[in-house]
Amino acid sequence: MKNGNNPTRPSPPHVGEFVSLPEGREFAVADPDWQRLLLDYPVRFGCGVVLCCLRGTADISANLRTLHIERATQLVVMPNSVSMLLAISPDFDALCFVFSGQLFGKVTRRFDLPFFRALDEHPLSRLDAAAFESLRHWFDSMRRIYEDGGHRYRSAIAGNSLQNLFMEHYDRIRRGTVERRVASPDRPTELCRQFFRLVGEHCRTEHRVEWYADRLCVTSRYLSTVTREAARLSPKEVIDRMLTLEIRIMLETGERTVQQIADATGFRDQSYLSRYFRRHTGQSIREYRRMMG
Repeated sequence: MKNGNNPTRPSPPHVGEFVSLPEGREFAVADPDWQRLLLDYPVRFGCGVVLCCLRGTADISANLRTLHIERATQLVVMPNSVSMLLAISPDFDALCFVFSGQLFGKVTRRFDLPFFRALDEHPLSRLDAAAFESLRHWFDSMRRIYEDGGHRYRSAIAGNSLQNLFMEHYDRIRRGTVERRVASPDRPTELCRQFFRLVGEHCRTEHRVEWYADRLCVTSRYLSTVTREAARLSPKEVIDRMLTLEIRIMLETGERTVQQIADATGFRDQSYLSRYFRRHTGQSIREYRRMMG
């Protein structure tokens, strides 16, 4: 319920600005214009996002995994994820809640490791009618507390509500009602997950397959066998795809020179970076920046 007469009500930010929340703000509820979002536009989120799809469909890439969103779908994107909108239907609409990395840390500090693994591996939840209605009520309550900027216990209520949502999502995973039943992963599957996480954390500075294999205590050959079987990609292809996304993110902000981006991503000079970018995107850096406007 909106309250236009509340002078302390914060203005909801546009979803495209959710690389991070403004300093001091722990959460936000937004009403984005979904049709204005750019396709194939990678963003590294410093904050987390909860979506509830009301109608239509969309496909997004989250850390190189493609996720399909439809009505009665709940999506949880954890902080520090690289996401990109791949496709969206004209009638798509969703409720959107954004939370800071600090708030995420507060509400999950007592959760065990299996929780984080499950949330990372199963961000989508298909809801039955009762759960879908319950989630819509949850968004209503979060909007009310978000718009009441003078509420003394505003942050605590939001944190408790977010923690409850995480526990409900985790319970659905454990019961097997989220996409795939969680089971103890075998060694190759767990190794592939660890590799993807390492690439997401270190691809800006580490481009060599051998470095990741050493960190995982396996040979490069074995790592290649595992990733080709699990993801149908070689380790080098995984590294190149994530690194290219990181370069695109830096190019799209327009705040760094090509040389600064080369320095930040471990290339010895801007010409080497330019050749790498063209090889993996089919465009020059200048052409890409001109296209992004």
